[in-house]
Amino acid sequence: SLPDNGESYLDACLRYKDRTWLLVRPRGGEESRYAELFELHVGVGGAARIHGLSLGRSEILLGAESGRTQTIDTTQVFVRSEEQGGAVHRLRTHDLLTGARLWAWSLGSNRELYNRRWPQPAISVNAVAIVFTEKGPSMRTNLLFLDPLTGANLGSVKLPDALGWSDQIELESLGDGLFVSGVQMMQVLR
Repeated sequence: SLPDNGESYLDACLRYKDRTWLLVRPRGGEESRYAELFELHVGVGGAARIHGLSLGRSEILLGAESGRTQTIDTTQVFVRSEEQGGAVHRLRTHDLLTGARLWAWSLGSNRELYNRRWPQPAISVNAVAIVFTEKGPSMRTNLLFLDPLTGANLGSVKLPDALGWSDQIELESLGDGLFVSGVQMMQVLR
């Protein structure tokens, strides 16, 4: 069941069809405490923790916004983490139904990333599309394509500046295409 001792709070909700998951985060305190996901079971008035899927302090569930309910297109969720003081960035994916980790991938080291919200990745049969912005003398926003089954890198492209930074972009898969919506423009990629 959900922790009710006042040491945790409901941060966000994820919905897929008729199922709902709750992202519960610890309030301050120990660095060793993890955020956890619970599946809400309305019919019985309870919630069950998703074993195998928890978030450390430096980990972010992509697409989940604090205080909001996010409708997702699949039960595959993505977790971004930073290690070695932000020098190494990793991405892993889990199945919400089982908590099982499906794969993990490294964005590499020595990349300074713009760490605001990353949008929910777009998932198709052929690829997972993930957008992130690198800091530097000029901000650079990249669209990365990974194999949905293995996490293998399928390539990347630099997005036009008119789309904005990663926290200003939304992705939506359209069959074999990808709809990219940003600040000043929209693009359809195949």
